[in-house]
Amino acid sequence: MTQKDLDMIKTNPKFSGSAQRGTDIHLDMQNYFSGKSNLVTEKYKPWTEPLFSDQLFESWWPVIGGIETEVCDLRRMIGGKLDLLLQHSETGDLAVADLKTKGSATSPVSKCHRSQIGGYINLLESNHRGLGGRISKGFILWSRPNTPLKVTTYNSEECIDKYLTARDVYFKQLPSW
Repeated sequence: MTQKDLDMIKTNPKFSGSAQRGTDIHLDMQNYFSGKSNLVTEKYKPWTEPLFSDQLFESWWPVIGGIETEVCDLRRMIGGKLDLLLQHSETGDLAVADLKTKGSATSPVSKCHRSQIGGYINLLESNHRGLGGRISKGFILWSRPNTPLKVTTYNSEECIDKYLTARDVYFKQLPSW
C-alpha cells in the first residue's frame, strides 16, 4: 500500500477513525504483550479488554521478538509487519497472528486472509531458516468493541500456497526491463 493509498483511506468518511483506531489498538497490543501496562488511549478499552483476556492466550503465548516484527524479502522487495508470532505452551508449535479491528460489535468478519498470513509465514521463514516448517497455523484476531474476540484459524500450508500463487501472479504482470 502506498502513502497515497493510506492518505485516501484517512480522508474517506467511510473509514473515518478506523486507521487511528487500528494504530492505537496495535500499539496497546504491543505494549501489553511486551509487559508494559500502559494503554495508548483508554478510548479503545472496549476492544482491548476482550482481546487481552481471550482464552486463546492461555495456550498460545507471544514469542519474545515476535511482536510487531518487520519481515521482508529483499530479493523481491516485499515487506510487512507481523503482529504476533505465537508459540503453543504445550506442543511448542508456532503460529502467526494478525489483528483486525472493527468499528462495531456487528461488523462482518468474513474476508479471507490466507494469502496475507502465508506472506508473513514465507517472509518470516526466509529470514529465520530455523523456523522452516515449524509454523503450523495462522490466526486472524477480530477485535470488536465489547465483544468476545473472534478467531479465524488457517492451516499454514494452505496460506503459503495462496501467498505464493498471488506473488507469482503479481510478478508475472510486471513489465520485464
